[in-house]
Amino acid sequence: MNYIQLAAVLIIHCCCADYYLLLRFLRARNYDLDKAAKMWCDSLVWRKEHGVDTILDDFVFHEREQFLMAYPQVCAASSQQ
Repeated sequence: MNYIQLAAVLIIHCCCADYYLLLRFLRARNYDLDKAAKMWCDSLVWRKEHGVDTILDDFVFHEREQFLMAYPQVCAASSQQ
């Protein structure tokens, strides 16, 4: 697998894939393209298994009221005038 093929795989599977993301995986595997591609695919599988990409949509904060009672939220604004 060459650099162009790996970049194509990254861009197809993730809209946020860019040069720096690819470089991070390549550095982690000492610039071995096959190992970097395997690492990338394994990370995609892990993200899907653990719901990383949907956590903001799926998360339900059941203890919100208890949290706010323990840690009250205040806005202390001051005027410069």
